[in-house]
Amino acid sequence: MKTTDLTCITKTFEGSTLTTLTYKGRPAWIAREVGAAIGYSHGGKRLPNKVTGDWGEEFIEGHDYMLLAGEDLAAFKAARFEGTESVPSKANRGILILFEPGLHLVLAKTNKPIGIRLRRFIVDEVLPQLVRDGHYAPSRQVVDGQLVERAAPDPRLQRELRLARKLELEDRKFKVRTLQQTIAGIEGRVSADAITSLRVVAAEIALERDLSDLKPRAGSGWLPPSEIAKRLGVSANRVGRAISKLNLRGDIPGMAMPIMNKARHSDRNVVSYLYSPEAVRRIERQLRADGHLPAADAAAA
Repeated sequence: MKTTDLTCITKTFEGSTLTTLTYKGRPAWIAREVGAAIGYSHGGKRLPNKVTGDWGEEFIEGHDYMLLAGEDLAAFKAARFEGTESVPSKANRGILILFEPGLHLVLAKTNKPIGIRLRRFIVDEVLPQLVRDGHYAPSRQVVDGQLVERAAPDPRLQRELRLARKLELEDRKFKVRTLQQTIAGIEGRVSADAITSLRVVAAEIALERDLSDLKPRAGSGWLPPSEIAKRLGVSANRVGRAISKLNLRGDIPGMAMPIMNKARHSDRNVVSYLYSPEAVRRIERQLRADGHLPAADAAAA
């Protein structure tokens, strides 16, 4: 690919660098920058790992994303880092870019307000101008299919945006204070790992960043009820009833450990539990005793 086949326009979105590039005629964005803008940890580097790892079955290489390497990476450097700006040291390994379908898929996976605002910024301001003339100019906008000069910001709208950001900040502060009060109330009654996990969640809310790497890790073989059900070939409800019969609800050292997870389709954090290998064995025995699994002798036969 020639350098002229790739163009880069770097702008700032709410304090984060956002590079919009045209790769062989297709709009694209640097995955790490998108990750940083919507709150992924380590400067956004966790997002490329999720695209190619956890979400690998959902994202299609070449359609949703592409890894720039070799000549393509050299052309990207020439377009993006020309002048005095330095090239990141790890960029030599390759840079993951998101095409438009991949970007929308990523943004659909976050319900954070900043993710929604980024989606509106891309759809309303960046893409229409790229379609019109191949580059982005912040002084212009597309209105009813026509490229016109952008009007001066409406002071009332600016005040409303500032108020919305202030309310969002106050909401985060309230959630953090409430969680800290909860931590103070249960300290000494639950495990140190549970307290640490709650404190990390409070920091995630305050910073709007994913800090999963700081949360305590369970030992090898610890499983959630859904995974236990999948392995044993029974419903999650039956596993839940077995857990209740065995009194394994709650924070039980060596048996059950609470963790904080983000609820599906929501920014709300919920408590769920992981169960140790010994707890899993007890659950399996209880399911056999209840007739939901074949007896051990029959299973061995």
